Amino acid sequence: QRILELSRFAGELVAATKTAYFEGVAARAAREVGRANLELARRSLAGVRRQVAEGVASKTDESLAESLALGAELSFQRTEREEVATTRKLAALLSLEEDLLAMALTDPLPEPGWQAVEREEFVAASLEVRPDLRAAARAVAAAEERVVLERKRRVPGVSAGVSAERPEGASSDDLFLGPAAVLELPLFDQNQAQVSRAEFELAQRR
Repeated sequence: QRILELSRFAGELVAATKTAYFEGVAARAAREVGRANLELARRSLAGVRRQVAEGVASKTDESLAESLALGAELSFQRTEREEVATTRKLAALLSLEEDLLAMALTDPLPEPGWQAVEREEFVAASLEVRPDLRAAARAVAAAEERVVLERKRRVPGVSAGVSAERPEGASSDDLFLGPAAVLELPLFDQNQAQVSRAEFELAQRR
C-alpha cells in the first residue's frame, strides 16, 4: 500500500510539475506580447501628442490614446504578476529556493493536438479490463435468448400419437387402440405478455 501511494504521489507530482512548467512558458510568452503591445501603445500616444501640438489632432484623440496606453500598461502588469505566480509554483514543485525568474525555460509549448481514439477499439479494451461490463454483456446475451424463447412459445403446443386403453374389468389382452392428440389451451393466447416482458428486460439490460 505504501509503494502504491508513493507511486501515485510521484505520478501526480510529475504531471503537476509539467503543467506548471508549461504554464510558466505561456506566462512568459504572454508577458512578451504584453510588452510589445505596451511599446506600440506608447509610440501611438507620442505620435498623437505631436499631432495635438501641431494642431492636427484634438484633445479627445489624445485622451483616447492615453486610455489605450493605460490599458496596455495594466495588461502588461497583469502578465508580469501571472509570470511571477507560475514561476513560484514551479519552484515549489521542484523544491527550489532560488528565484526562477532569471532562469530560461528552454522547452517551448507543445503543438496542440487531439488524441484520436477509435470508438470500437476503446469499447473492446474496456470490455476486456472491466468485469462489470463483461457481466453486463452476459446479462444482455441471456435476455436476448429469453426473448427468442418467448417468441417461440407464441404457437400453442400440439402433439399427436397413438393411445392404448384397457376397459375396466376386461382382461389384459383387451385393449382399445386409437389416435391421440394433445392441444395446449387457450388457443388464442400467443404469449404476448411474456414476450413483452422479455423485450422490456432486454431493453433495460442494454
